[in-house]
This record gives sequence, C-alpha cells and structure tokens, in this order.
Amino acid sequence: MLAALKATKSVVQVTSAVQLIASLLLFVMMLSLVKEGIVVLAPALKYTDNGVLGGLGVGWIVAMLTLNGSAVAATSVALFNADVITVNTGFGMIHGSRLGAGFMVLLLGVLYQLRGANRKDALSTGVQTLLVAQTVHLPAFIIGYLLLARSGVPEIPITRVVIGTSILEFFLNEPLALIETVLPGWTLLPIGFAGLLYSFSLFDKSIKSAVAYQDASLFERLPDWFYYPVTLFLIGLLVTAVTLSVSISLALLTPLIARGIVHHRYALPYIMGAGVSTFIDTYFAASLLQDEAGQGMVLMVAGWVALVSLLVLLFAYPAYERLIERLTDLLLEHDKVMKLYLAGLFLLPLGLIFWRM
Repeated sequence: MLAALKATKSVVQVTSAVQLIASLLLFVMMLSLVKEGIVVLAPALKYTDNGVLGGLGVGWIVAMLTLNGSAVAATSVALFNADVITVNTGFGMIHGSRLGAGFMVLLLGVLYQLRGANRKDALSTGVQTLLVAQTVHLPAFIIGYLLLARSGVPEIPITRVVIGTSILEFFLNEPLALIETVLPGWTLLPIGFAGLLYSFSLFDKSIKSAVAYQDASLFERLPDWFYYPVTLFLIGLLVTAVTLSVSISLALLTPLIARGIVHHRYALPYIMGAGVSTFIDTYFAASLLQDEAGQGMVLMVAGWVALVSLLVLLFAYPAYERLIERLTDLLLEHDKVMKLYLAGLFLLPLGLIFWRM
C-alpha cells in the first residue's frame, strides 16, 4: 500500500514538472502571438485608449470575466509595448487586473460552500481578497497616478530573461513563424490571449498537483510566531513569488480555511503579502518584450502597493483587521448587502469604461 502511494506520488510529481515546463513554453509563445496580433490590429485598437480610469475599468471587468488577472496584466503590457495604449491606460489596466483577480477566489469559495463547507469559512478568503484589493490597491493607484502625472514612468534597464532569449526562442521561433503564416493576422490577438489564459491555468494545475500530497496536519504543529501578521505577510509574498501565481497562493489557502485547518482571521496578512508579489509574472512579461518603460510601469505599480501594504501592516494593522473583519461579516451575514456589493463589482468598472468613452 505504501509502495503504491509512493509510486503514485512520483508519477504526479513527474506529470507536474512536465505541465510546468509546458505552461512556461506556452506562456512565452502566446505572449509573442499577442504582441504580433496587436501590431496587426493596432490601427483598429487605437480608440481603446480611454485614459487611466478607462484602463482601470477595462482591466477590472476583463479580469473578473476571464477569472485571470495575470493574463490581463500581461496583455496590457503588450498593448503598451506596441504603442496601442498610453502609459496612463496601461497603469490603470494593471491596477484593474488586480481589483478583478479576487473574483476567482470568491467563486472557488462558492464551490466549497456548495460541497458543505461553512459559509463564512468558505467565502471569507474571496471576500477578504476583494476587500484588500479595494482598500490597498486603490490608494496605491491614486498615489501612483499622481506621481506618474508629475514625473512620468521610470525606464528600467532591460532585465534580459536568459532562458526566454536563448533556449525558449530556439525552440519556439519556428512554431511561431508557422502559426503566424497559417492563421489570419486578425486572429493572433484573441488566440494569443486565450492561450495566455490556458497557460496560467496549466501552470496553476501543475502547482496544485505538486502540493496535493502534502500533510495538512503540518499546520497544527507550527509555532506561535508563524501566525504573527508580519510572518504571514512574508509567507504570502514568498509563496506567490515562488509559484508566480496569486491565484494558486490564494487557492491553496481557501481549502485550508474551508476545512477548518487554518482560521480565517490569519488570511488577511497572507493576502496582503500575495498582493505585493503578484506583479512578478507581469514584470516577467515586460522583460520578455524588452520594454524598459513597461518594466518601470510594473515596478511603479508594485512599489506603491508594497509601500501602502507595509504602512498598514506596521502602523495600523489592528484597526485595519477590525475594519476588514466587520466588512466581511456584513457581506456574509446579509444577503442583500452581498448582492449589492457583487452588482457594484461589475457596474463600477463598466461605469468607468463608458464614462471615458
């Protein structure tokens, strides 16, 4: 029995490694398709530049509809790189992608509730993810935009991703050339974006499979300092940085809370940390595109989110925790309030888009 379990675990680990490599190859290939598709459609796409608020609305609503903020952020960098949108719109889209990304975590919690989990334990992670984005990213967005309007975006010396500029290019140049020859030019952007969604999904699946056999009782043996807010903040930051996926780092947290393994009150600093390092994959995309201004834009977004998060964590965490807890309780204990909140999640970004049109 033990030998069979070890064999199964080994097969899962090998499969996960193959999926991980395939997802990275697919990401680079699809990002190239998006870039080429934008070049083809650039004349038609020029009117999509709706300023920083319009960009915020577009990134927000598309991230919720696609359940993937990372693909939206990567696409916004590609649009900026191709001069289809201005830095203001790109800045807004990246922030918007983070505001909408938490919707996927909320839907995951709904699935756990349908499977019999306690309502608050199942949905609290998703609700808190959305609330953290709205209370941390929005102030960071306002401060960052004021600085952007005054000083512009800093240009960062290009960070060349060695694997992305040598081995991957060697293997992918020919397939990319074939795809671009066979497919009509106007299809490259939508196919590339769909491919980005699938690459992130495949990446998430590989990480989930790799950790599926971990012992949940580990959390019962952890020392008290592990649950300090600063410690949990750093863990959320590191887990997201290592997995390159905020959806994975939060998706791992949701079942632990839903099953009562980890108390939901410990999720807040973890979510805040994950919200800082979530921009790593977007920076990676800007590096692959060799876009100095794009890298600077991503670092500006990440830097202000990190600063606001640290200020809250170090100087106002008890009050902030009480605020988020009260808002979470309000939403989860009153269905009408929850419905109004969910309606606002969709209506507000749509209002920003149409107001700027």
